[in-house]
Amino acid sequence: MRAELRLMMAVVVLVLLAGGVSGAVAVVTFDKNIAIPERTFTWENQSYKITHAGNYKLNEPITVTISSGTDTMLITLWDADKLTVWSKTPDLGQTSVTIPAGKVTESGTYGIVVSSEGNTIGIAPLVVSEYYLIVTPTPTQTSPGSTIKVKVNVYNIAGNLESVPPGNSVKVEFVKGTSTQFNGIAVATANTGVYEANLSIPSSASGNYQLYAAITTNKNIYQDYPETIGAASYSGTITITQASSTSSQSGGGGGGGGGPSGENYSNILVKENYDLFIAKDIITTYAFTNKSNPVEFVNITGNTSAGIINVAVEALKNTSTLVKTPAPGITYKNANIWVGTTGFAVPKNIKEATIVFRVENSWLGSNSLAGSDVKLLHWDGSQWTPLETAQTTKDDTYTYYEAKTNAFSPFAIVGLKQSGTVVQPTAQQPQSEVTAVATNTPAETSQQDTTGIFGITYPIFVLIIALLTGILIVVPLWILARKKR
Repeated sequence: MRAELRLMMAVVVLVLLAGGVSGAVAVVTFDKNIAIPERTFTWENQSYKITHAGNYKLNEPITVTISSGTDTMLITLWDADKLTVWSKTPDLGQTSVTIPAGKVTESGTYGIVVSSEGNTIGIAPLVVSEYYLIVTPTPTQTSPGSTIKVKVNVYNIAGNLESVPPGNSVKVEFVKGTSTQFNGIAVATANTGVYEANLSIPSSASGNYQLYAAITTNKNIYQDYPETIGAASYSGTITITQASSTSSQSGGGGGGGGGPSGENYSNILVKENYDLFIAKDIITTYAFTNKSNPVEFVNITGNTSAGIINVAVEALKNTSTLVKTPAPGITYKNANIWVGTTGFAVPKNIKEATIVFRVENSWLGSNSLAGSDVKLLHWDGSQWTPLETAQTTKDDTYTYYEAKTNAFSPFAIVGLKQSGTVVQPTAQQPQSEVTAVATNTPAETSQQDTTGIFGITYPIFVLIIALLTGILIVVPLWILARKKR
């Protein structure tokens, strides 16, 4: 699954605001979440502030964790019409329950309601979708009064671009902190599944903003909370500053320059780097937008709350000058990826990491490569090692991949044909063994045919037998002839 969902794990999604009814409060978390613009609503005399929501695809299991609740709780999944889809009373001491795959059969916004003794003690929304969204702003650094373009690509579960159903809207919102500052509607372009919004930056806007996109219907649920059937967030930062200072590269991609990585400056095609907060058990997505950079996203799940961490990608002109030998196969692109300062990118700090990259379809075709032939290789200090690489989707220009890694340094995107270095040696090995046997057997047989009893060769053995036979015949005849005389 591509990183456009910006899934975040184990984030508290419900905070009871001051002024609510006293008593037990259940805090609801999901195994897959997305940050959303803040919404506040009142339910049964209690006010709730929502900053995250569960984010799932159709037919995915949904794991819900309840903390700070009571010993006797009922967990219910409601649809937008407040009809029960599923419910369960956890066993005593059980804090997590899983809604089986297939229980939710339609896209939409649902709610987890936690009750105890007839009173609601916790609520959290979740979005179940049949769409993947990719959100791209241009530029990512701008000034008040200028225009920013937001492009939203909508994919179905099969990975094909698809237009949203009639009557639905693709909304984009620029968020500062947790509050929406300005927003707009992305309209359909001539290309199926591609939507664009051109928004004017307010004169009062300044600072760093997050970008959120959602497919919404014309129906509101839970007072003014909109029904959402697909959502994604751009996890990079959009920086709005005064025009005189927009040329500064505070967050991302400058070209041509090097850095403290040790890579030869002349070999760096473009360098992008961003600072984001890495927290324990939460997926942080670093997004890269330069067209010369084959890496689109670096997703890191923290093993600890490490704070603000810089991730840099150096797209290279040739093989990294930090490695001893070029990568095997047909090389598409080389890149260095660095996470934090020296010593940070270790399992102690990083629980899981994935790299999302793209390859031009024209390159695959010109090299007679199938999509499955593409691999991401990692330099481990002495040799190139292949990473688990999976094709995720494809459009008219690019094929997209995701690879899992547990370390960061030089990487290479290569084409390795299945009939190449892996299969061919295996096929040749039996032939080599057969040749050796066919060469050696006659020599061994010749030695066995000339070796007799007690290590005496057969010709000598035959000669000895002949001499003994002659003696046994001649001697008696000689004795008999003497007697006759």
